[in-house]
Order: sequence, then C-alpha cells, then structure tokens
Amino acid sequence: MKRLLSTGALFLSLTVAACSGGSDNTGPTPPPTPTIGIALSSGSSTTARGASATSTVTLTRGGGYTGEVSLAASGMPAGVTVTFAPATLSGGTNSVTATFSVGATAAPGAASITITASGSGVTSATATYNLTIPTPAIALTAGSTALSVVQGASGTVPITITRSNGFADGVTLAVSGLPTGVTGSFAPATIAAGSTTSTLTLNVAANAAAATTPITITASGTGVTAQTATVNLTVTAAASPAISLTANPAAVNVVSGATATTSIGIARTGGFAGEVTLALDGAPAGLTGTFSASPVPGTVFASILTLNASAAVAPGTYNLTVRGTGTGVTAQTVNISVTVAA
Repeated sequence: MKRLLSTGALFLSLTVAACSGGSDNTGPTPPPTPTIGIALSSGSSTTARGASATSTVTLTRGGGYTGEVSLAASGMPAGVTVTFAPATLSGGTNSVTATFSVGATAAPGAASITITASGSGVTSATATYNLTIPTPAIALTAGSTALSVVQGASGTVPITITRSNGFADGVTLAVSGLPTGVTGSFAPATIAAGSTTSTLTLNVAANAAAATTPITITASGTGVTAQTATVNLTVTAAASPAISLTANPAAVNVVSGATATTSIGIARTGGFAGEVTLALDGAPAGLTGTFSASPVPGTVFASILTLNASAAVAPGTYNLTVRGTGTGVTAQTVNISVTVAA
C-alpha cells in the first residue's frame, strides 16, 4: 500500500511539471493595420465664374498598404466641377492635381467641397476645400465729369465699362436728368460682350436754358448691380449774331479836287454770315464817298471807300461816319477823320 501511494505521488508531480513548462508561449505578432490619409497643398481659393483653381492632393499610406486609391469630390454647388489627374493612384503614386472649375452660371457664394480617398480594405480619408465664388460686377467710368455745350450745338462724353468676377455679358446704357431742350444718345446703346466702350452724344437745342445740370449715366446688366456716373452739363448762351467795322487808315488826307481811299473791314460773329450794307454819313457838300462793294456779300470781309473832294470843299478836317447794317444784326459804325487840303 505504501508503494502504490509513492508511485501515484510521483505521477502527479510529473504532470504538474509538464503543465508549468508551457507558460512562455505567446503566439505570432499580428500584421499592422493598412491605412491611408490625404492632405491638400491649398485648402481654399476665391475663383470667379469662368475660371479655375488647382490644389495638389498628397496621399500617405500606412501599414504597408499598396493598393489603388480612388479620389472623388462631393458638396460642389451647381456649375462647379472637380477633376483629378489622375483620378486613381496606384501603389507607386502619391500625389495628384485637383482642378476646381467654376462655370459661367455658377451662383456666387461659399462652398465646402469634400475630397474623399478610398481603397479596398482601408478606411476612407477626407479633406475639405473651401471655394468662394465672388459676385460678378461692372464698373462705369465717364471720360469727363463736366461738359460745356453752346446752345444749338452738341458735345460728347466717352464711356468705359470694366467687367470683373467672371461677368462677360452685354451692358446697357441709359442717361437721365437731362434738362429741357437737351437729348442724349449712345453709340452703341448696349456694349456687347467683349467690348468696353461707348460714346454719349448730347444735343442742345438753340432754345435750351443756359444753366448747369447734373445728368446721370447708368450701366446695367443681367446679374450685376447697376452702376452710375454723374456728368455736370453746362449749357452756355450762344453768341448773338453781330458785326463790327474797322477803317484802315482811320485818318485820310485828300487834296481839294483829288481822291483818297481807306479800307472798311467787316467782322461777322455769332453765326452771322449775311450781307452788310455800307453808307457814308456826315460828309460836307462837295465831299462824296463810294464803296467798291455795298452790300458786301457774306464771304467778303472788306470794301474800299473812295473819297472824292471837289474844289468846292473848304479846306479843313471833317469827321465822317461809315455805317454798316445787316438783317438780324445791330447796325455798327466806324469814324473816319478826313483832312482836305487846298
């Protein structure tokens, strides 16, 4: 009995020893988890309609991941597109160019666009691109801020349009605030796409009041805020039709029984271009004068006055007057001193 107990104790001791000998077995190390991440070289831009912006998308791989990664964009407003070149990154490609294109009809405002990278067996990675589309606009510039026009005449103002933030359509021009007797017209009235200039012509009637009036030029287009420019129009009174006379020489010496001459000059102003009739006043008996032309045509500006002193004229100095008259003008005179010698 004692021998059997001893044998059983030995067996139990060996069994325990065998079990305790395997306590340092931890098994193989698991492989790392594959991952991807992306970053943008530029995370925002202000891009007008009809333009585009770019950003480089850089891919990082972790955990030994070498599979293909596809890129996609979401959250774009209407009229905005995003393209990638290339759109899929193979195991050896780690960067790609993203192009953000803003169409001509895209609405102004701000948008957050999400760039997503995805691949088989990895969690997708995202990055945000903030795009701002500015409001299209125009600017109006008048070539001058003040214009002076004589009654019955006309004047012009150059107009220049500047488009910005993607606006490229036609611009319509209008003028307001014109005083009575003044009309305005543009050439052209609509500045077509691709053009920037026009000319405003202001026609002033002869009966328009002489005054200074601010007039307003307005430029408008679809989808842009109208712009204005002010021009101060001054209407000046037209010069009244008039004539003036001169004598050259104004002092004449003549011997009794002989003749002498002087030239009577005629100046026309204020738009007067009619005939001028000349007459000699104040001559004593025996002293007469004749004109080479009277009436003097509108295209002629002088007439020769010939003075004839007869033997009956007493020697002395006489102050004579040459008078000029015309239709619609006030009569004018010029004095001539005539000395008659014996």
